[in-house]
Amino acid sequence: MTKSILVTGGAGFIGSNFVPYFCKKYPEYHIINLDKLTYAGDLNNVKECEKDSNYTFVKGDICDEKLIEELFTKYDIRGVIHFAAESHVDNSIKGPKIFMETNIMGTFTLIETARRHWMDAPFKVQPGCEIVVPAKMKRKMSVAETMSLGSSMSSIAAMIATIANLSK
Repeated sequence: MTKSILVTGGAGFIGSNFVPYFCKKYPEYHIINLDKLTYAGDLNNVKECEKDSNYTFVKGDICDEKLIEELFTKYDIRGVIHFAAESHVDNSIKGPKIFMETNIMGTFTLIETARRHWMDAPFKVQPGCEIVVPAKMKRKMSVAETMSLGSSMSSIAAMIATIANLSK
């Protein structure tokens, strides 16, 4: 069975380096690349993936609850790798509202949708919905445990650094 993983912000600076790597290295995974294509995203960054059978691009906003729900349902999303964020400091000074909406409410939309789809009861996560943490911890973490880590970039980067363990 192919696992579908939602990658947000996959056409941006970090995501566009991750997506081609992951598509090539793990062809048994289907990558759904969701990107709003703002100033930071460019489809030319992931052009090498457009013909890959395990890659699908969706233009959209992580704040769009209906879209996120549709993606989780249509593709049976079993993992999320979240790169989408407003991060340019100069822009945050000029327009802080979009930062709050994307970075907080957009992330909340992803977490809430994952919770509804992956959890059968509080702290009871369906099989196959784990997130791998750094290798030194030597175990998988449930979605509930992962949520307690917070959304700091260091936590996210540490999880991504060991993403290869997903296929084991």
